[in-house]
Amino acid sequence: MSTPLSLTSNFFFFIFTATVLYIAYTIPKQEPNQTNLVFYVHDYFSGVDASAITVAGKSGPTSHILHFGTIAVVDDPVTEGPTIESNEIGRAQGLYINSQLDGKGLHMAFSVIFTDGEFKGSTLEIQGADIFSMKEREFGVVSGTGYFRFVKGYGIMETEFMDIANLRAVIKLNYMYFVLYIIVKGNFRNTKGLQNVKNLVNAIGVPSVASSPHESLRKGNWVKLICGASFEDVADIRNLSLVYTLAGVDCIDCAADASVVTAVSQGIEAAREILPIRRPWTMISVNDDEDLHFRKAEFDPEDCPLDCTRPCEIVCPADAILLEGKRSKAEVSHGTSNPGGFKGGVITERCYGCGRCFPVCPYDKIRVVTYVRDAAATAELLKRNDVDAVEIHTSGRQTTLFKELWDGLKDSVKHLRLVAVSLPNVGDTTLSSMNTMYSIMEPHLYCSNLWQLDGRPMSGDIGRGATRESVAFAVRLAAAKDRPPGFLQLAGGTNAHTVDGLKKEGLFQTTSTTKNSGKEKLTAISPSTSQSLIGGVAYGGYARKIVGRVLNSLQTQHGLSVIENHPEHLLEALQEAIALVGTVKCFEYPLTS
Repeated sequence: MSTPLSLTSNFFFFIFTATVLYIAYTIPKQEPNQTNLVFYVHDYFSGVDASAITVAGKSGPTSHILHFGTIAVVDDPVTEGPTIESNEIGRAQGLYINSQLDGKGLHMAFSVIFTDGEFKGSTLEIQGADIFSMKEREFGVVSGTGYFRFVKGYGIMETEFMDIANLRAVIKLNYMYFVLYIIVKGNFRNTKGLQNVKNLVNAIGVPSVASSPHESLRKGNWVKLICGASFEDVADIRNLSLVYTLAGVDCIDCAADASVVTAVSQGIEAAREILPIRRPWTMISVNDDEDLHFRKAEFDPEDCPLDCTRPCEIVCPADAILLEGKRSKAEVSHGTSNPGGFKGGVITERCYGCGRCFPVCPYDKIRVVTYVRDAAATAELLKRNDVDAVEIHTSGRQTTLFKELWDGLKDSVKHLRLVAVSLPNVGDTTLSSMNTMYSIMEPHLYCSNLWQLDGRPMSGDIGRGATRESVAFAVRLAAAKDRPPGFLQLAGGTNAHTVDGLKKEGLFQTTSTTKNSGKEKLTAISPSTSQSLIGGVAYGGYARKIVGRVLNSLQTQHGLSVIENHPEHLLEALQEAIALVGTVKCFEYPLTS
């Protein structure tokens, strides 16, 4: 006969079972790629470490769990192995109700909160019935956050250990994990269409040109895609990462968020399933203080007058502001239906803090929300196998906060291949600040380092001239004799004209440079004659814009989809990406298909 403990235990097995299944209502039948993971829930009703308790019922808090109407609340530890000494990766928190008149069935609703490991910061939402007389019980996963956005799925539980006398058990969770985790609509992979994608990549020689990211820095043809330090739309990030991996980038820079890193990794691996191409590095961005890259816009749409022309929607380059009557890519951060104002607002995961909406609001309703990434959480994220680099954004005007952040990260830096520091041109103090920061890092710097020269932040999509400041910054530092060690890389306003600007200054893939046909020679040379003065270029807003047009078209036609399931869109996006990456990589390619 089932015991109160087995009822509680059974309830939790399905918690890990549902990751990322196909959620679309019109999805055709298709066998997904599946991986089985095993976790364990420790369900204790007694002892100093008790994690479950009855709280209400016919006889009050002392009601028996086998009686109809009894409610129990749980906060069970979740571990990687069957013993409590195993690494704890989360908690199963929620409640269950004996909802069957004969007492033989439960209704369950709870959250699985991941506190460590690959899914740290994400949750799964569980709801359903537990007919505990069955040997194996399936349960539904109805939603999730972070890595598990849009998830639906199921799981199976079984009891690993049972101590009936003391009401203590360990439940083994066989976790069926499916690789597609965003909404998918439309046709599945078109092999013939993907062949055109493969032909394009091979025709321009991406695999033959590709070298290790470190070698690309040395040669001066390093290309980094900047997804955005605050851009957290995992659907777009996954597709952007796939496209630019096929285009041959060396690194993909993203927000220091576990679900975002996972989206990047899945995009990379999806690209490599199409073609065996070199894997780019994954970089996460953090800040030591308030920074333009680490902020969001915020406003209450109910406060907006109905006669407002909504200029904020027009100027937003990320489609992160959607008001009533507009189709949303994701859930809007402020959703109300007050007839006195609009519905909608800022889609927080899409807003990357460019600030263009702030000055155009005719009623001054838009606020800026700034934040600083947590050093301890970042240090844990750096230990993931799919994180290769970190970038620290700093003002360049003081180094105290930089040192505090570095002290919090330095023990995790040994896991990395590259440490980057992003800073603006602050004039005469730039070089002294760089040297001070390098002296702070040097004792614990076990890998290469890079200086990101942030010319005109988040402006590359505005126009041709936006790149001038980054090129001018590069000219200054390339000529400096007393700059600290480390590769130099342009960012901030970079676009399709950046390489032309470097060529005019004699700085493109050269170890020394002569400007204006030999009339003015820069005196500095690279420490190694085989290392380029400028390691490469990072592209952010412009790179997202040119591929984003295709992603928007994809969504309009097919909803939220993985781009490889629609090869015509993938081919179009890849052509745009290759045209940009090719300016640095010097591809020779046909762009007709």
